[in-house]
Amino acid sequence: MIATALSPAHTRTRRAIAAHFAGRTSTARETTMRAHLLTCPPCKGHYQRHLTLARLDPRALPAADRIARGLGFRLRASGGGHRRASLVAGLTVSVAAIAVAALAIFPVRKPDQRVDPARAVGANADFTARGTGASVGRAAAFWTYRVGVEGTPRLADQAIQRGDELAFAYSNPIGKPFLMIFGVDEHRHVYWFHPAWPPGQAAPAAVRVAEGPGPHELPGAIHQALDGRRLNVYAVFSDGALEASAVEAAVSLSATPDGLPALGDGVVVIGRTYEVQP
Repeated sequence: MIATALSPAHTRTRRAIAAHFAGRTSTARETTMRAHLLTCPPCKGHYQRHLTLARLDPRALPAADRIARGLGFRLRASGGGHRRASLVAGLTVSVAAIAVAALAIFPVRKPDQRVDPARAVGANADFTARGTGASVGRAAAFWTYRVGVEGTPRLADQAIQRGDELAFAYSNPIGKPFLMIFGVDEHRHVYWFHPAWPPGQAAPAAVRVAEGPGPHELPGAIHQALDGRRLNVYAVFSDGALEASAVEAAVSLSATPDGLPALGDGVVVIGRTYEVQP
């Protein structure tokens, strides 16, 4: 069998995949790799093979450490000889800086703990589901991470602080190509995370996302000026690229107090409620 020569883009991506799993990646390299994987099935399969091997190899770098490094975290020894994630000096997380990256923020953990977000469902996935195939939709998931003013990332549980920035990762075993993540408070105010919707700009459409259980990461940490005491965060997985304006209209017409939108066929909505603390 004659091997087919890889293009420069494929070669760079496969080197970036190897660096990712070896823990030697960078934010820029991770951004380029994740964007390429969205449109290249062969490289996506190459990544999945690495992922399978990493899950079987007890010596492999944990998922939390791999993705933390991609975001710009570094691992350093703690007093007890264990490793922990800490922010690189001067790191600024912004949607604009890593707009096509798929990078997650991982929870702070005790030095003797390792947290794989793919196994953290019990702590951050108290979901409801609505839409076509809602029973299948329960297999989809998302995780919310909060970054406080001190810069420490934590997996959100039942509460968030009003000043927190929020970041997200997701699981998409149902294979929906598009995703939106937004919040609705008790006043029916809608807060957009993915896609971003800056004031004065036209309504954006859902972002294209990866398939499979993941976890897959979304770019950046976003702060919203929340004015309620409760925030329902929804992830909308869809077959088509829904527009944010249509989702807001569905929220305003929702018959449920939590603003859970009914968005028609081919859509699965999952969500969780957080208490917003001062």
